[in-house]
Amino acid sequence: MATVVNAEDDPDLAELISICLAVRGHEVVTVTDAQSALRRCRAERPDLVIMDTVMPGPLDGLQAVRRIRSDPALAGLPVIVLSAQAAQADIAAGLRAGADVYMTKPFSPRDLAAHVAALLDVRRLERAPRDAGLAGVRGKGADATLPPSAWTRGRLASDVVRARPGS
Repeated sequence: MATVVNAEDDPDLAELISICLAVRGHEVVTVTDAQSALRRCRAERPDLVIMDTVMPGPLDGLQAVRRIRSDPALAGLPVIVLSAQAAQADIAAGLRAGADVYMTKPFSPRDLAAHVAALLDVRRLERAPRDAGLAGVRGKGADATLPPSAWTRGRLASDVVRARPGS
């Protein structure tokens, strides 16, 4: 279905996330630090990234998210930050860094799967005009070649999650 890079240094959480997504048909590539996550994203072009904020190594998760957003080849990649840092300031910092969704630990695997599905749905919708050969076609004042901002993507994903039966 989709390839997801999961940057999580806690082996138990990494396994939980992998199982949660693998049973839904996703291929999960797990790394234990932000630098490795960036390398894998550049090499494998995943469909989505799940990023912890506090990990070993020279980069923290939010620095990696900023680098993803500043890299033209990765800028449209959906990013879920999954962190134990739950203060409002931490959440705001994560969203300012470019996260589409900020989830706090402990988390519900069902909620994580719903956010993943919603962001992947939005990404498919963003790609549809280009894939149909309609890139550059304007409709109702919007340029189909411009991806929505992270705020818009997060908002659309939230709406999709709320609209799913059983959510």
